[in-house]
Amino acid sequence: MKNRLRTSLYAAIGILALACGASVIPLATMADLDHAPQGSTVSSLNLGRDIYVQKCSGCHRLRAPAEHSPEDWPGKVERMLEKARLTPDEKDLVIGYLVAMSLSDSN
Repeated sequence: MKNRLRTSLYAAIGILALACGASVIPLATMADLDHAPQGSTVSSLNLGRDIYVQKCSGCHRLRAPAEHSPEDWPGKVERMLEKARLTPDEKDLVIGYLVAMSLSDSN
């Protein structure tokens, strides 16, 4: 029951975030792989984006990746680990997305 409620809550937050500005959080494309961690795929970058939108928008406004430098994002995500309840794998995906997109021309 708790997991079903949590899943429903995350889905609602994700939908609300999309309606309230997640559209400024761009989707990754093949061109963004040039700036991504080695081994990244477009799918893994966009999974990082989805996690970022779902888990971070519940507490504050989402920052566009270009709002911070690629060097700043890992520390910012690290400081939010507990509040966002990110697993180590989710943390890596979110950081990979934010770092790659902070250097992207699509921002």
